[in-house]
Amino acid sequence: MLDRNAKVPSEERICLGTATFGLDYGITNQQGKLPQKDIEKILARALECGICEIDTAQAYGDAEERLGQIGVKNFRVTTKTAPPGYNIQLGKWNISRSLDLSLSRLKVESCHGFLLHDTGPLHNDGAEQIAKELHQLKSEKRVSRIGFSSYDPTEAELLCERYNFDMVQLPFNLLDQRAGESGALARLKRKGVSVSVRSVFLQGLLLSLPRSSQQNANLPLEAVEEFHQACQKNKVTPLRAALGFVLQEKDISSIVLGCASIKEWEEILFALKQPRVTISWSPQTNFQREMLDPRTWGAGSPLAITTK
Repeated sequence: MLDRNAKVPSEERICLGTATFGLDYGITNQQGKLPQKDIEKILARALECGICEIDTAQAYGDAEERLGQIGVKNFRVTTKTAPPGYNIQLGKWNISRSLDLSLSRLKVESCHGFLLHDTGPLHNDGAEQIAKELHQLKSEKRVSRIGFSSYDPTEAELLCERYNFDMVQLPFNLLDQRAGESGALARLKRKGVSVSVRSVFLQGLLLSLPRSSQQNANLPLEAVEEFHQACQKNKVTPLRAALGFVLQEKDISSIVLGCASIKEWEEILFALKQPRVTISWSPQTNFQREMLDPRTWGAGSPLAITTK
Protein backbone atom coordinates (compact mmCIF):
# COMPACT_ATOMS: atom_id res chain seq x y z
CA MET A 1 0.00 0.00 0.00
CA LEU A 2 1.28 3.46 -0.86
CA ASP A 3 1.87 5.89 2.00
CA ARG A 4 -0.54 8.81 1.58
CA ASN A 5 2.07 11.22 2.94
CA ALA A 6 5.09 9.74 1.16
CA LYS A 7 7.37 12.23 -0.50
CA VAL A 8 7.06 12.66 -4.23
CA PRO A 9 10.52 11.78 -5.64
CA SER A 10 12.58 14.98 -5.91
CA GLU A 11 13.62 14.21 -9.47
CA GLU A 12 10.01 14.65 -10.53
CA ARG A 13 10.37 18.43 -10.21
CA ILE A 14 6.72 19.11 -9.53
CA CYS A 15 5.42 22.69 -9.31
CA LEU A 16 1.88 23.47 -8.17
CA GLY A 17 -0.06 25.54 -10.72
CA THR A 18 -2.55 28.02 -9.26
CA ALA A 19 -4.75 29.35 -12.08
CA THR A 20 -7.85 27.79 -10.48
CA PHE A 21 -7.02 29.53 -7.19
CA GLY A 22 -8.20 32.81 -8.65
CA LEU A 23 -10.10 31.99 -11.84
CA ASP A 24 -12.81 29.77 -13.24
CA TYR A 25 -10.07 28.19 -15.33
CA GLY A 26 -9.82 25.09 -17.50
CA ILE A 27 -12.00 23.68 -20.22
CA THR A 28 -12.83 20.57 -18.15
CA ASN A 29 -13.30 22.48 -14.89
CA GLN A 30 -16.86 21.90 -13.67
CA GLN A 31 -16.42 23.47 -10.23
CA GLY A 32 -15.05 26.93 -10.99
CA LYS A 33 -12.73 28.91 -8.76
CA LEU A 34 -11.49 26.92 -5.77
CA PRO A 35 -12.73 27.79 -2.25
CA GLN A 36 -10.08 29.13 0.15
CA LYS A 37 -10.33 26.11 2.45
CA ASP A 38 -9.59 23.80 -0.49
CA ILE A 39 -6.56 25.87 -1.46
CA GLU A 40 -5.26 25.57 2.10
CA LYS A 41 -5.60 21.77 1.95
CA ILE A 42 -3.95 21.56 -1.48
CA LEU A 43 -0.97 23.61 -0.29
CA ALA A 44 -0.66 21.55 2.88
CA ARG A 45 -0.74 18.29 0.93
CA ALA A 46 1.89 19.63 -1.46
CA LEU A 47 4.28 20.32 1.40
CA GLU A 48 3.53 16.95 3.00
CA CYS A 49 4.59 15.28 -0.24
CA GLY A 50 7.72 17.36 -0.69
CA ILE A 51 6.38 19.70 -3.37
CA CYS A 52 7.77 23.13 -2.56
CA GLU A 53 7.33 25.11 -5.77
CA ILE A 54 4.37 27.27 -6.86
CA ASP A 55 3.57 28.91 -10.18
CA THR A 56 1.15 31.84 -10.15
CA ALA A 57 0.45 35.10 -12.01
CA GLN A 58 -1.09 38.53 -11.66
CA ALA A 59 -3.54 37.49 -14.39
CA TYR A 60 -4.88 34.64 -12.24
CA GLY A 61 -7.56 36.78 -10.61
CA ASP A 62 -6.90 37.06 -6.87
CA ALA A 63 -4.65 33.97 -6.70
CA GLU A 64 -1.65 35.92 -5.41
CA GLU A 65 -3.68 37.53 -2.62
CA ARG A 66 -5.20 34.21 -1.57
CA LEU A 67 -1.78 32.56 -1.51
CA GLY A 68 -0.46 35.43 0.61
CA GLN A 69 -3.34 35.06 3.06
CA ILE A 70 -2.49 31.39 3.57
CA GLY A 71 1.28 31.87 3.57
CA VAL A 72 3.83 30.67 1.00
CA LYS A 73 7.16 31.26 2.75
CA ASN A 74 7.85 27.51 2.63
CA PHE A 75 7.53 27.52 -1.16
CA ARG A 76 9.64 28.74 -4.05
CA VAL A 77 7.25 31.02 -5.91
CA THR A 78 7.34 32.01 -9.55
CA THR A 79 4.89 34.66 -10.68
CA LYS A 80 4.16 36.34 -13.99
CA THR A 81 3.34 39.88 -15.04
CA ALA A 82 2.19 41.81 -18.11
CA PRO A 83 1.24 45.37 -19.03
CA PRO A 84 -2.11 46.39 -17.48
CA GLY A 85 -4.95 45.23 -19.71
CA TYR A 86 -2.32 43.78 -22.06
CA ASN A 87 -2.16 47.14 -23.83
CA ILE A 88 1.50 47.35 -24.73
CA GLN A 89 2.09 50.87 -23.44
CA LEU A 90 5.59 49.95 -22.43
CA GLY A 91 6.78 53.46 -21.66
CA LYS A 92 4.21 53.68 -18.84
CA TRP A 93 4.82 50.19 -17.49
CA ASN A 94 6.99 50.03 -14.38
CA ILE A 95 8.35 46.50 -13.97
CA SER A 96 9.73 47.16 -10.49
CA ARG A 97 6.35 48.36 -9.23
CA SER A 98 4.74 45.34 -10.84
CA LEU A 99 7.04 43.07 -8.84
CA ASP A 100 6.31 45.10 -5.70
CA LEU A 101 2.61 44.46 -6.25
CA SER A 102 3.10 40.70 -6.50
CA LEU A 103 5.42 40.53 -3.50
CA SER A 104 2.95 42.55 -1.45
CA ARG A 105 0.09 40.28 -2.40
CA LEU A 106 2.13 37.15 -1.73
CA LYS A 107 3.51 38.63 1.53
CA VAL A 108 7.09 37.69 0.70
CA GLU A 109 10.25 39.75 0.24
CA SER A 110 11.47 38.02 -2.91
CA CYS A 111 10.43 35.28 -5.31
CA HIS A 112 12.20 32.56 -7.24
CA GLY A 113 11.03 33.50 -10.73
CA PHE A 114 9.55 36.65 -12.25
CA LEU A 115 8.34 36.16 -15.81
CA LEU A 116 6.59 38.13 -18.51
CA HIS A 117 3.26 36.36 -18.99
CA ASP A 118 3.41 36.99 -22.73
CA THR A 119 6.25 37.68 -25.17
CA GLY A 120 4.47 40.61 -26.84
CA PRO A 121 6.45 43.27 -24.90
CA LEU A 122 9.71 41.70 -26.12
CA HIS A 123 8.73 42.29 -29.74
CA ASN A 124 7.89 45.97 -29.30
CA ASP A 125 9.77 49.23 -28.87
CA GLY A 126 11.05 49.36 -25.34
CA ALA A 127 11.95 45.65 -25.15
CA GLU A 128 15.58 46.44 -24.31
CA GLN A 129 14.46 48.59 -21.39
CA ILE A 130 12.16 45.86 -20.09
CA ALA A 131 15.02 43.33 -20.19
CA LYS A 132 17.29 45.83 -18.43
CA GLU A 133 14.75 46.36 -15.65
CA LEU A 134 14.30 42.61 -15.18
CA HIS A 135 18.05 42.15 -14.86
CA GLN A 136 18.13 44.99 -12.33
CA LEU A 137 15.56 43.16 -10.18
CA LYS A 138 17.75 40.07 -10.31
CA SER A 139 20.89 42.00 -9.36
CA GLU A 140 18.98 43.41 -6.37
CA LYS A 141 18.23 39.79 -5.36
CA ARG A 142 14.50 40.45 -5.37
CA VAL A 143 14.14 37.57 -7.82
CA SER A 144 16.40 34.62 -8.57
CA ARG A 145 15.46 34.03 -12.20
CA ILE A 146 13.92 36.15 -14.95
CA GLY A 147 12.33 35.39 -18.30
CA PHE A 148 8.97 34.84 -19.92
CA SER A 149 6.20 32.43 -20.83
CA SER A 150 5.96 31.44 -24.49
CA TYR A 151 3.99 29.14 -26.77
CA ASP A 152 6.86 28.67 -29.23
CA PRO A 153 10.16 26.86 -28.46
CA THR A 154 11.93 28.61 -31.35
CA GLU A 155 10.87 32.01 -30.04
CA ALA A 156 11.95 30.98 -26.54
CA GLU A 157 15.48 30.18 -27.66
CA LEU A 158 15.75 33.40 -29.66
CA LEU A 159 14.60 35.67 -26.83
CA CYS A 160 16.67 33.93 -24.14
CA GLU A 161 19.75 34.41 -26.31
CA ARG A 162 18.93 38.01 -27.18
CA TYR A 163 18.20 39.20 -23.63
CA ASN A 164 20.23 36.72 -21.56
CA PHE A 165 17.20 35.42 -19.68
CA ASP A 166 17.58 32.32 -17.52
CA MET A 167 13.99 31.06 -17.13
CA VAL A 168 11.27 30.23 -19.62
CA GLN A 169 7.91 28.49 -19.50
CA LEU A 170 6.72 26.37 -22.44
CA PRO A 171 3.85 23.99 -23.21
CA PHE A 172 4.82 20.31 -23.35
CA ASN A 173 2.54 17.29 -23.55
CA LEU A 174 1.81 14.21 -25.63
CA LEU A 175 0.08 16.28 -28.31
CA ASP A 176 2.57 19.14 -28.29
CA GLN A 177 6.06 17.67 -28.28
CA ARG A 178 7.79 20.51 -30.15
CA ALA A 179 10.02 21.58 -27.25
CA GLY A 180 11.54 18.11 -27.03
CA GLU A 181 11.54 17.07 -30.69
CA SER A 182 13.19 20.32 -31.81
CA GLY A 183 16.01 19.93 -29.29
CA ALA A 184 15.06 23.24 -27.66
CA LEU A 185 14.85 21.75 -24.15
CA ALA A 186 18.37 20.33 -24.35
CA ARG A 187 19.86 23.49 -25.88
CA LEU A 188 18.22 25.77 -23.32
CA LYS A 189 19.45 23.61 -20.45
CA ARG A 190 23.02 23.66 -21.79
CA LYS A 191 22.86 27.45 -21.77
CA GLY A 192 21.78 27.52 -18.14
CA VAL A 193 18.13 28.35 -18.79
CA SER A 194 15.63 26.84 -16.36
CA VAL A 195 12.75 25.42 -18.40
CA SER A 196 9.37 25.07 -16.72
CA VAL A 197 6.74 23.19 -18.70
CA ARG A 198 2.99 23.71 -18.51
CA SER A 199 -0.13 22.33 -20.25
CA VAL A 200 0.93 18.80 -19.29
CA PHE A 201 -2.74 17.76 -19.30
CA LEU A 202 -3.79 20.43 -21.85
CA GLN A 203 -6.16 22.01 -19.30
CA GLY A 204 -7.45 18.54 -18.44
CA LEU A 205 -8.42 17.74 -22.02
CA LEU A 206 -6.00 14.79 -22.16
CA LEU A 207 -7.63 13.29 -19.08
CA SER A 208 -11.33 13.63 -19.87
CA LEU A 209 -13.35 15.25 -22.62
CA PRO A 210 -15.62 18.10 -21.43
CA ARG A 211 -19.34 17.69 -21.94
CA SER A 212 -19.50 20.61 -24.35
CA SER A 213 -16.44 19.57 -26.35
CA GLN A 214 -18.32 18.26 -29.36
CA GLN A 215 -19.57 21.77 -30.09
CA ASN A 216 -16.07 23.27 -30.12
CA ALA A 217 -14.39 22.82 -33.49
CA ASN A 218 -11.16 24.35 -32.15
CA LEU A 219 -10.35 21.35 -29.96
CA PRO A 220 -8.13 18.45 -31.15
CA LEU A 221 -10.81 15.93 -30.19
CA GLU A 222 -9.88 13.15 -32.60
CA ALA A 223 -6.29 13.15 -31.37
CA VAL A 224 -7.42 13.09 -27.72
CA GLU A 225 -9.78 10.17 -28.39
CA GLU A 226 -6.93 8.38 -30.14
CA PHE A 227 -4.76 8.92 -27.04
CA HIS A 228 -7.48 7.50 -24.77
CA GLN A 229 -7.72 4.41 -26.98
CA ALA A 230 -3.95 3.93 -26.75
CA CYS A 231 -4.18 4.16 -22.96
CA GLN A 232 -6.89 1.51 -22.90
CA LYS A 233 -4.80 -0.74 -25.11
CA ASN A 234 -1.79 -0.34 -22.82
CA LYS A 235 -3.93 -0.70 -19.67
CA VAL A 236 -2.77 2.61 -18.21
CA THR A 237 -4.77 5.64 -17.15
CA PRO A 238 -4.49 8.84 -19.22
CA LEU A 239 -3.19 10.60 -16.09
CA ARG A 240 -0.26 8.21 -15.62
CA ALA A 241 0.52 8.20 -19.34
CA ALA A 242 0.50 12.01 -19.56
CA LEU A 243 2.72 12.29 -16.47
CA GLY A 244 5.06 9.56 -17.62
CA PHE A 245 5.69 11.27 -20.93
CA VAL A 246 6.77 14.54 -19.31
CA LEU A 247 8.67 12.99 -16.39
CA GLN A 248 10.97 11.07 -18.74
CA GLU A 249 12.33 14.34 -20.16
CA LYS A 250 15.48 15.09 -18.13
CA ASP A 251 16.07 18.58 -19.55
CA ILE A 252 13.00 20.02 -17.82
CA SER A 253 13.63 21.96 -14.60
CA SER A 254 10.05 22.03 -13.30
CA ILE A 255 6.68 20.62 -14.28
CA VAL A 256 3.64 22.77 -13.55
CA LEU A 257 0.59 20.74 -12.56
CA GLY A 258 -2.72 22.37 -11.71
CA CYS A 259 -5.97 20.98 -10.38
CA ALA A 260 -9.63 22.00 -10.18
CA SER A 261 -10.39 20.19 -6.91
CA ILE A 262 -8.83 18.46 -3.91
CA LYS A 263 -9.83 15.15 -5.47
CA GLU A 264 -7.88 15.92 -8.64
CA TRP A 265 -4.82 16.95 -6.63
CA GLU A 266 -4.94 13.71 -4.62
CA GLU A 267 -5.19 11.71 -7.86
CA ILE A 268 -2.11 13.50 -9.20
CA LEU A 269 -0.16 12.89 -5.98
CA PHE A 270 -1.16 9.22 -6.00
CA ALA A 271 -0.09 8.82 -9.64
CA LEU A 272 3.27 10.47 -8.96
CA LYS A 273 4.06 7.93 -6.24
CA GLN A 274 3.37 4.94 -8.47
CA PRO A 275 5.98 3.36 -10.75
CA ARG A 276 6.50 5.56 -13.78
CA VAL A 277 4.90 4.35 -16.99
CA THR A 278 5.21 5.54 -20.57
CA ILE A 279 3.42 4.51 -23.72
CA SER A 280 4.93 4.57 -27.18
CA TRP A 281 2.42 6.84 -28.88
CA SER A 282 2.20 9.95 -30.99
CA PRO A 283 -0.94 11.30 -32.67
CA GLN A 284 -1.74 9.88 -36.09
CA THR A 285 -4.63 12.27 -36.61
CA ASN A 286 -3.83 15.45 -38.48
CA PHE A 287 -4.86 18.61 -36.67
CA GLN A 288 -4.01 22.28 -36.88
CA ARG A 289 -1.27 23.40 -34.52
CA GLU A 290 -3.51 26.25 -33.35
CA MET A 291 -5.77 23.65 -31.71
CA LEU A 292 -3.12 23.14 -29.04
CA ASP A 293 -3.27 26.79 -28.00
CA PRO A 294 -5.99 27.34 -25.35
CA ARG A 295 -6.23 30.97 -26.45
CA THR A 296 -8.07 29.72 -29.55
CA TRP A 297 -10.65 27.76 -27.55
CA GLY A 298 -12.66 30.83 -26.61
CA ALA A 299 -12.33 30.30 -22.84
CA GLY A 300 -10.00 29.06 -20.16
CA SER A 301 -6.84 31.03 -20.90
CA PRO A 302 -5.90 33.77 -18.43
CA LEU A 303 -4.67 35.90 -21.31
CA ALA A 304 -7.93 35.43 -23.18
CA ILE A 305 -9.92 36.22 -20.07
CA THR A 306 -8.09 39.45 -19.34
CA THR A 307 -8.40 40.73 -22.89
CA LYS A 308 -12.19 40.38 -23.05
